[in-house]
Amino acid sequence: MHRRPRIKLFFLTLLLIISQSALVFGQNIQAQPATFFTPADTFNKSRTYGLLSAGSVAYLSSTWVLYHAWYKDYALTAFHLVDDRNTWQNTDKAGHAYTAWMQGSLTYDLAKWTGASNKQAIIAGITTGLLFQSTVEMLDGFSRDWGFSMTDFAADVAGTALFATQQYFWDEQKIKLKFSVFPQQYPDEPVLSDDGTTSMLLSERATMLYGNNLAVRTLKDYNAQKYWLSAGLQDLTGSDRFPAWLNISVGYSAENLFGGMENHWMKNGKTYTLDPIKYPRYHQIYIAPDVDWSRIHTRVPWLKTLFKLLNLTKTPAPAIEIHNRDGWKVAFRVLVF
Repeated sequence: MHRRPRIKLFFLTLLLIISQSALVFGQNIQAQPATFFTPADTFNKSRTYGLLSAGSVAYLSSTWVLYHAWYKDYALTAFHLVDDRNTWQNTDKAGHAYTAWMQGSLTYDLAKWTGASNKQAIIAGITTGLLFQSTVEMLDGFSRDWGFSMTDFAADVAGTALFATQQYFWDEQKIKLKFSVFPQQYPDEPVLSDDGTTSMLLSERATMLYGNNLAVRTLKDYNAQKYWLSAGLQDLTGSDRFPAWLNISVGYSAENLFGGMENHWMKNGKTYTLDPIKYPRYHQIYIAPDVDWSRIHTRVPWLKTLFKLLNLTKTPAPAIEIHNRDGWKVAFRVLVF
């Protein structure tokens, strides 16, 4: 199965968030709040319909661009399902869950900005996460080279559910999903074709999969990405001995991924297979401190917005790494992202 790039899942995220956050209704109309970054106390007509108009146009136009940029040149077929469990060591599933949670959380904040009630904002967040992710999955479902992935969709639902249940029962996101990435340098090491008649560089294979510039690789390179669950130590221990902003996080990533299910590929009619001893595919689990920026108190509205965006990424910190490269082992690493 060809690789479905993560970049397309991020491509429409902000635009759809804007569109769906406007799907909230209220009874009262209030005057514009004191500052742009201040949420409205009640339904704000100009904000809501401004977002609806701009977001709808942006979503429809960007969906059209996505189709022509990615799907148009691939054969279409009848809608079908595909079983892609364990593809990319399930880092793509972690990415689906993270994206759905992120969309729901940001949409909730935008809906509250328009003056929506808590219930309306949660519904807007759920709608965004499921509608956006389903749009991409449906496009895959009609593509011959992919298919509608039930495991991808299950990850979408899990991410949306994590957002919605926390917001409903706790009125906040105590457990956050976070993302971090560190660009990988791939060696110019020759890889012989299986018949021994030609070779290509391992760095060429990485470029085939993950692109050749930093922005694209940030979104596409599964070897470089890590996904985290982050929760406050005060919440976990019930003690105020820890600062409110101090979190503990558990991360997941994988290494030596040069193909979806295995490090085996074709180019120009030749097949290539990486040495599994030298380049074993393996999992990595991390335990590290983190910062919950939303619990750093400030009265400056735009700083609150900035802190919400910072909370989407893992704060760099030393971490304990557990991996299964030659059996499960524990190591200490300083992660810099």
